[in-house]
Amino acid sequence: RGEDGGGIGVVVAADEVEALEAGGEVSESKERVRQLADFQVQCVLKAMSFPRAQRISYSTCSVHEEENEGVVARVLAERRDFAVAEVLPQWPRRGILPDRYPFAHKVVRADRVKDGTTGFFVAVFERSPADAAAGSESASVARPEGVETGGDAKRRKKNKKKKRKAAGEAVPTLTT
Repeated sequence: RGEDGGGIGVVVAADEVEALEAGGEVSESKERVRQLADFQVQCVLKAMSFPRAQRISYSTCSVHEEENEGVVARVLAERRDFAVAEVLPQWPRRGILPDRYPFAHKVVRADRVKDGTTGFFVAVFERSPADAAAGSESASVARPEGVETGGDAKRRKKNKKKKRKAAGEAVPTLTT
């Protein structure tokens, strides 16, 4: 298993490789895959909650539909302001079950035999343009009072420096 505890694509046992080569499934428990998929959905949804997030990549080292296309479908069902963008257009292998997953032609899968891996999947979510504009406009409004962004801190520091300089105080400078 991968050291991070996720997916099965990074490191697998010899018996799992044999099962994959025979066209079977690996011994990952269905409950474990479900738990991983649930966690992955929550991670992507959290990333999407940031108003300025425009593109979010989602990738796994897994062969499981539930962790790949299944997660993408669940996320899209909850966040209509995002869509799947085409990723790696020159890559020949795409998602599975296009009748079930209309975005299948936009995502990437690696094949264990053709690509020399036991599993890899990539999807990119992109915020729709209308929602992106609204997100960037509302970003400062949505921020709780007293919470600074990096830009706020820089402006505050610069203004403080100007005031000290105008008052005749020594202003620390960086020389090289």
